[in-house]
Parts: sequence; C-alpha cells; structure tokens
Amino acid sequence: MEIQITDFENAAFAVFIVLVTRVILSYGLDFYIPISKVEEGMDRAHTRDAVLNQKFWFRRNVFPPRRESSRPGTPRGSRPGTPPSRAEYEEMTINEIINGQMGPGGFPGLVRLVEKYLDSMNVDITTRCEIGKYLSLVSQRASGITFLIYVDRRQENYGLLRSGFDILSEVIWSINMTLRCRSLSITILYGRLKRLRRA
Repeated sequence: MEIQITDFENAAFAVFIVLVTRVILSYGLDFYIPISKVEEGMDRAHTRDAVLNQKFWFRRNVFPPRRESSRPGTPRGSRPGTPPSRAEYEEMTINEIINGQMGPGGFPGLVRLVEKYLDSMNVDITTRCEIGKYLSLVSQRASGITFLIYVDRRQENYGLLRSGFDILSEVIWSINMTLRCRSLSITILYGRLKRLRRA
C-alpha cells in the first residue's frame, strides 16, 4: 500500500486492511497460492495502469472446507498442509478481487466479506457509516477510478481554453468538495494556489 493524497484516503486503506485481517481470522479464510504466482502478480503490479489492465492470481474459494465433525479446541482455520491445486486459483482483476465476480459461484470480493463481517458484529450506526465511506472509496479505486483518472476526467469537463493554472485550481477545489473530507493537505494546497494566482 502506498501513501495517498489525503488523510481520508490513507485512513480508508488502513481501516480496510485491518478489517480484512479480522475477516481472515474470524472466518478462517485461506488465501494460499503458489509463491511463483505471487511473484508473477508482483511483476504485473508494477506495470502502468495495472489496476485497469492486469489480472492477478487469486484463490477461487477462500472459505475453509466444511467439516462433518470437529473436535472441541480445534482452531477454525486449521487445515491439512497440502498445497493448492491449479483448479483452486485463477486470474482475476483487482476489481474482481475487491468488489467480487458476477454470477453464481464467483468470488464474493473482499469488500463484501468485510460487510458480512461487520453485519455479524455489534457496530454502532455512526461507525458503520464512516466505515461505509472508506469501503466505498476502496471499491471505487479497485474499479479503476484512481486519483489521476479522476483529475483527468475533471479537466476534460472544464475544457482546455483556460490556462492550466485555472483548471488545476478548480480541479483541486472540485476534488475537495467531491470527497467531502476536510483534508488539511488539499485545503492548504488550494490556498497556496489561490495566493499564487493573485501574485
């Protein structure tokens, strides 16, 4: 995970990572795939626009196999130490990994697993709404709406007839209003741009 532009974005990804670890521990999920597939995914992740154009190896079914009988005291996530077979993993886009696959039997997605976990917990409505904003941001980023793509789209909407400074200033203000977060870094940046414009 790399650092994001705003505190809100950093908080969203940090909270998402913590919740995914809670989901893994609570449900005993199995994300094991061969290390060669992990290395292949790391190579693909370093290409430009990997979130949009690349697929990564991921397990089809992360849920532990159902046991007919379990002994008391057996940890939920324990399973035999057999390596996964080729049929147990497939290539998925980041959108499919985070938001899930369409159709029956598809991977539900990490966001849905987190939501299912939160449903099972006693979380107050205020906290749940705040977490919902974070999950929404992570979901959008996985679907390909990155900060730079967002800025490019906003610039297209403003047109190219005005100076680059005017466009940048309005785009930053628009991003700040759209995200509805009171991030100090965006507000300070906008203020500095405004002062530069007057000079």
